[in-house]
Amino acid sequence: MFLEVHDEPSRARSDAQNALRLDLLEPLLRRLIAIDAIVKHADRESGIDRYASLKSNG
Repeated sequence: MFLEVHDEPSRARSDAQNALRLDLLEPLLRRLIAIDAIVKHADRESGIDRYASLKSNG
């Protein structure tokens, strides 16, 4: 994941329209971490190994 973050996106020298305000970064990361934990838990419960193909190829 790539995030463009700026404390004042409107004043960013480039990509202002794509920049996430710095004060919104931590809440977003907390949500993403929570989603990751839910997915990993569901995978463990169902026996899914999302990375099995990567392990066998490399």
